[in-house]
Amino acid sequence: MPRKLLLELDLSQAEARAVAYYCGDPGMKALFQENIDIHLDRGTMVLDVLGEHYTYQEFHTMYQEGHPRAKQVRQAAKAVGVHATNYDIGPRTTILSLRHHEIYLNQKQEAQLRANTHERFPGIRLYQS
Repeated sequence: MPRKLLLELDLSQAEARAVAYYCGDPGMKALFQENIDIHLDRGTMVLDVLGEHYTYQEFHTMYQEGHPRAKQVRQAAKAVGVHATNYDIGPRTTILSLRHHEIYLNQKQEAQLRANTHERFPGIRLYQS
């Protein structure tokens, strides 16, 4: 009788983890070492430029409780805040992608988000080049 094996893999934030390892950014690597959801973390950065200020823990709690805004922003941050940053998409594409998630940034806010990202995770620039 053939033996079968069922294997389940958790690719939780795999691409962001790979980028953190490859670029060697200590801040990004620390997020994973501290078991922080990078998408929620980046979501707080998106909200910050919109004038909505939350700590990671506050936002994480909102997400765990099923708060619609937290789910919306996490999904947007996943698409734009992490993956788009990894590949250095342009400001226009970032703004349009966020609009798809009903998050509206103007050019100044997008530039601030990009600057905040590169300030917090300077190693990402190495990955982008």
